[in-house]
Amino acid sequence: MENKKQLGKKQLQKESAIFEKDYYRGIRFDILEEIKSEFQHTYIAKNNYLGKFMVIDNQIQVSQIDFATYHELMVWPSMILRKGNNIGIYGGGDGFAATEVLKFKIVPTMVDIDDYVIKLCRKYFSDLNKKSLDKANIVIADALKFRPKEKFDVIFMDLTDQIECPFLYTPKALKKYREDLKEDGIILFYGDYTLAKNFYGQIKKHFKYSFAYAAYMQSFSTLFTFCMFSNKPLDVEKLMKTEKKGKFFCKEHIWHRDFTILLQLKLHETFKIIDVSHNFDNRFVKK
Repeated sequence: MENKKQLGKKQLQKESAIFEKDYYRGIRFDILEEIKSEFQHTYIAKNNYLGKFMVIDNQIQVSQIDFATYHELMVWPSMILRKGNNIGIYGGGDGFAATEVLKFKIVPTMVDIDDYVIKLCRKYFSDLNKKSLDKANIVIADALKFRPKEKFDVIFMDLTDQIECPFLYTPKALKKYREDLKEDGIILFYGDYTLAKNFYGQIKKHFKYSFAYAAYMQSFSTLFTFCMFSNKPLDVEKLMKTEKKGKFFCKEHIWHRDFTILLQLKLHETFKIIDVSHNFDNRFVKK
């Protein structure tokens, strides 16, 4: 189809203003490959700071510099607390969330609407995602229309954020995601710290229990919050006691605080309490 035409393997160097929430950040990079599908405009690019990274509709989605931080923190806490092994990833076409699930010797079901994104990530990220896209059960479908054959024990919401795609987070959509989850299941959402209060407040209307944590992400130049939701109590003490350690994740990086308290903290206080970004360059911290 013409609107899915591959735009080429051009080594184009140009200035680009990547829109990030409420400001522009100009960065120079090389485009490795670019595709326009019926759903979105995607390209894989590279520069000396971020390494390889993926941009969808002018939003950086993931980068080589901090993909491990991002996805270990996204996946590991929920996997440690899970009750069963039926794991769903909504979105996640880069394969990095699947990589972390596979470390628990479980094959996830990944639901992504755009197979062109998956093809690009197979080609350019296989060295980073450990070829997880060849191991996961991949379903090309709209997460809003997909119905699992068996309800999930964990769902990782790795979709485009609530600013770019608010229709993915309407009350009707949230109700649908809850229905895809077992009663004692866990669903994880993430978002920019500055947007979290309203965003998570909407989600909490659909679930009885929640637990949040955060980390600074270099490629997004912001503090990212991750929040688990469930209709059954979350055994957060289990996270405090776990001996499981990754490149970035360990029990010292999870602080037992209710999310309402997290929202009251000033940014610098949040860094002191739940900072997990011990490798980041302080020049990139927002003051």
